[in-house]
Amino acid sequence: MTAPRLRPVLPGLALAAAALLSACAGTGGTDGPTDVSSGRFIYFADAAVFEPCTGGRLPVAQEAAYIDLQRAYLDAAPGPAEPVLARLDGRVEVRPSMEGPDRPHLIVDQVVSVGAGDCP
Repeated sequence: MTAPRLRPVLPGLALAAAALLSACAGTGGTDGPTDVSSGRFIYFADAAVFEPCTGGRLPVAQEAAYIDLQRAYLDAAPGPAEPVLARLDGRVEVRPSMEGPDRPHLIVDQVVSVGAGDCP
């Protein structure tokens, strides 16, 4: 299986997408079963960001199991805009952005756990 090609929109986003895709390599990738990823999740003012433990930063699309992640965050976060450690099944897909060209987003398929802590 080959990883999907992503257009490099912004260097940081391209690196984050590559890191998340790399973490998924060999275990189903983005076009088969989804994979467990760990990282810091931050939600504030209707904007959600996932920072994989492998590095980078991705916006989180508000679709699929996103609402489950948001609810778990609101229960677990120590305060507004404070990060939590999230383990989830997800994939990276290009989606329209609020401003500018399309870019990679994290699509959450299933929330495994959300709680206090940081990446190892």
